[in-house]
Amino acid sequence: INLKIMRLAFISTMQGFSWGGSEELWYLIVKKALTDNHEVFVFVFDNQIEPTKLKDLRSRGAIISKRKTFAGGGGIGGRIINYLQKKISLKLSLNLSKALSARPQAVCINLAYSYHLLEQPELRKYLDKIKTGYGLICQGHKDLPFTSNEYRLIVKKYFEKALWIAFVSNENKESTERHLAIRLPQAFVVNNPANLTRLDYLPYPDNNQLQLATVARFDAVQKGHDLLFEVLSKPEWKSRNWVLNLVGSGPQEDYFRELVKFYDLEKKVNFQGQVSDLKSVWKSQQVLLLPSRFEGTPLSLIEAMLCGRTAVVTDVGGNAEWITNEYGFVAEAPSVKYISQALERMWENRDSLEEYGKRCREIALSKFDMHAADKLLLKMINPEPK
Repeated sequence: INLKIMRLAFISTMQGFSWGGSEELWYLIVKKALTDNHEVFVFVFDNQIEPTKLKDLRSRGAIISKRKTFAGGGGIGGRIINYLQKKISLKLSLNLSKALSARPQAVCINLAYSYHLLEQPELRKYLDKIKTGYGLICQGHKDLPFTSNEYRLIVKKYFEKALWIAFVSNENKESTERHLAIRLPQAFVVNNPANLTRLDYLPYPDNNQLQLATVARFDAVQKGHDLLFEVLSKPEWKSRNWVLNLVGSGPQEDYFRELVKFYDLEKKVNFQGQVSDLKSVWKSQQVLLLPSRFEGTPLSLIEAMLCGRTAVVTDVGGNAEWITNEYGFVAEAPSVKYISQALERMWENRDSLEEYGKRCREIALSKFDMHAADKLLLKMINPEPK
């Protein structure tokens, strides 16, 4: 039983989206902290639409402050407005002055992308000022080295100072160490939570038409939908009996719809919108397709596997740490060529997809840690000395 009541601060770097998979883990940590009667301060960007889970935390007692995002638009005028707003926002520290006045005893920074500290000088300024220690959760990650040594040294400084660093895949951890050219002995790997109320197996749907699903934000830069559409536009795929259901939403929906029309896939691709009940998705869907260009470890992969479904994934982030070619289909790289090869293997093995899914579930159950949030809260409250 934890009798040590503390003031805890959580800062998320995600902006441009109201919510995302990168936010689920810290949300559960905050929920647990509030249940344990800790005083919790949450700092998020004001993304216009307040997500339900943020409202839930406020109703439970979290003190939530919203940081401003600025976008001046295009052209010279827009750039000038952007510049002035950024200058003003730096002076005001984008409401992080409230984080200082809260005097938290422990701080958790949720990095939606591993190197977001580069883009947020006001956050670096805050970390320089606080006297307490902080931990980092690294979610999305691009395996691209820094474009300048100056950038590398900036990130290196704050990663070295962190009391603990949680990565959502071992690949992300090793990649970060390579980019920074340092070992991170305080780093470890955790799994993201699953948006499932229960972990029951879902019976495999009996359907003559192969039901494929991509459960991901509409963001081609990371999620690679465009690569998938090109593969599926090939004559051999158009002649086959399948349908692709796109579950999600995001800033590039108009582009996706134009691309589907461009490739003449309107009769093959359905836009399902945002779905809160993932069980309802996997009751009817047979295979997850994730053509991502980069990842942490996607929640949708863990969820699909727990429900008893196999997947076609690219070998980025933690994908290949969860699924292998023994019970799934791994494209060697996020390219049309390799995604095409992986999809072809899936089609050739379509009579075995149910068995692949059952094996995926066994693997996921053996790897999935339902108590990751509890352990991270404990790490915040009782960090090991560096």
